[in-house]
Amino acid sequence: MADGRVLVTTARGSLVALKTDDGKELWTADVGQTSDAAPVVSGDTAYVTTWNGGENVDRGVAAIDLADGSERWRAIPDVDVSSAATLAHDTVYVGGSRKRSHVIALDAMDGSERWRFRAGEYASTPAVFQGIAYVSGGKEPTVYALDAVDGEERWRVDVDGRVWGAPTISGETVYIGTRKGTVYALAAADGEELWHIEIGDDVRESLAVTSDMIYVPDRGSIHGLSTDGEGQWSVDASSYVFPPTVAGNSVIVTDRSEAFGLDAATGAEYWRHAVKRRTISDMTFSGIMCEPVVHNHVVYVASLGGDVYALQRPE
Repeated sequence: MADGRVLVTTARGSLVALKTDDGKELWTADVGQTSDAAPVVSGDTAYVTTWNGGENVDRGVAAIDLADGSERWRAIPDVDVSSAATLAHDTVYVGGSRKRSHVIALDAMDGSERWRFRAGEYASTPAVFQGIAYVSGGKEPTVYALDAVDGEERWRVDVDGRVWGAPTISGETVYIGTRKGTVYALAAADGEELWHIEIGDDVRESLAVTSDMIYVPDRGSIHGLSTDGEGQWSVDASSYVFPPTVAGNSVIVTDRSEAFGLDAATGAEYWRHAVKRRTISDMTFSGIMCEPVVHNHVVYVASLGGDVYALQRPE
């Protein structure tokens, strides 16, 4: 969301700007071969990651002018970046991808490279807080804390499985989930383990955290935990669950077929919305492959069928 626009990336490598009130298309920018991670926005610029371009197609990170969709700069055009970027102060941070293990920091004004750090293939989008970039190791069962200015390693912690989702920071604690189905709480200062809990299934995405609850998506459920690691509730989904979004007293969740809203305290369902299927030639496209975005009591969801939905969220 940016200045009255809904920004949507597509698997065909486009960034599309829609009006928030009626969904009318304002412009479309061609940013690369494949761009299926959400853009990050600051002021008048959207930063978009691209991948799967091949040797003769620019990849990396593109900075797009929000006024008309024109490209301001492109950085690391030889690098696949399959996860979203993080913008902190005047720096754009990106993680790894297939056969790419570096976390890279770029100048937000011109795309020049500031530093890079080898973390692991599919290293996560960095989470930046108080001058530290926290990174999950992707295929490596490790969590890193890096100096956000120069990329120097502050600490690293090994956990019980691969860590694909970006860390979530709340207060002085870093929360992550592993592919072994374990949730860890680590001290942000030095990585000391505060607690862990096994929820029993594959956690591939980032967690959502409030002052008193943690929301954990896994292969087929969404779990509500207290911030000391005690289980509070669990709700089954129809399939793989993407990172949830907390909005007021609700948790907004998407899986591969539906979007639904739950009571944040109890997990009770408020509403549910299925997306349409679309058949092109002999192929059918359906479901959802991204997290929801909530703005001014409206839930925005993009589908594999090529539709963008604006859903009024009950207050």
